[in-house]
Amino acid sequence: MRCGGSHGRQPLVGASGRGLGIAPALTLLVLLMGLWAAPPAGAAEGDFERALAQLSERSFKVKSAAAEAIAASGDERALAVLRGLLAGDLYYHKDDKRIVYAESLDGGYRLRDVLTGGDLGAVGRRDVRKVGINNSMRALLRGVIAGLTLTSPDPQVRLRAVREMMGDPGAAP
Repeated sequence: MRCGGSHGRQPLVGASGRGLGIAPALTLLVLLMGLWAAPPAGAAEGDFERALAQLSERSFKVKSAAAEAIAASGDERALAVLRGLLAGDLYYHKDDKRIVYAESLDGGYRLRDVLTGGDLGAVGRRDVRKVGINNSMRALLRGVIAGLTLTSPDPQVRLRAVREMMGDPGAAP
């Protein structure tokens, strides 16, 4: 009779004969959780556009809900928008509150429409305002971006997402 021990259970062992460790188990858990984060079938295009427009609001609560709605929209542009938001590249035009990508120029910005990708020309610094985020939104954005990349139909995107989670420096987005 053995006291203590594993009661006959064998530890999980990888091909090398060593234990698998926690990282692969966490990766599997995140992959499975990502399946539940898949966008709902038939999400309307209007949902994406309405959520995008809400990013110009001042309330972080409203913007957080908008980011979640963008992720859930199923729109092919959602991942790029959420990455742009996290990177600080999203602005809104003060006149019409249109959400745009902004590239810094001397004395202003070159704008690109988020919905169409079209060039909107250059504007002065006072014509646009950055879509601000807080630390809570940063955490939310990292999570929804991970969910979108892990459920991507493109296997290369999914593989890159797993490598990023595992800390592979060669897996940049």
